Amino acid sequence: MQQEALAARRDLIRETVSHLLDCQVEVWLDEGLFRLPGLNQTSLFPAKPPEGPMLEAFTTGIPYASKGQRITLAFPFKNGGVSLGALQVARPARPFRRKEIGILEGLVGHVSLALVAAHRHTVEQWRIEQLTLVRRVSAQIANVLDLDELTRRVTN
Repeated sequence: MQQEALAARRDLIRETVSHLLDCQVEVWLDEGLFRLPGLNQTSLFPAKPPEGPMLEAFTTGIPYASKGQRITLAFPFKNGGVSLGALQVARPARPFRRKEIGILEGLVGHVSLALVAAHRHTVEQWRIEQLTLVRRVSAQIANVLDLDELTRRVTN
């Protein structure tokens, strides 16, 4: 939650999972769900997850495991039935054990909650800044009686 940028959150998730399970990790987040209202922001992620396990986990909302060997897994980040993104892990050298899959499922659940909580906090801070700006402008306008001075202050 301490990471402010969505890209930093993604990188932290990747690093943590890779460190815990010694595997290749991909993370995709639905950026549209994490945007601040009214701001045009440059996209970090593609509009949808890459084809394959990650896309399947995201669209179905259920974990994906490659047939038989469990060398590729994908999990959706979900909150209240809404898919926030997806995590894909691969380890061609050896399959994932049940204990590792359990760790991933728990981690994905915690990350989902943290992503939502962090976004809510970010939106709350943004709204506080907007309200503070409106309050400051309103206070300045209320103290000006001259229309020319008021026009100058508003444009500044």
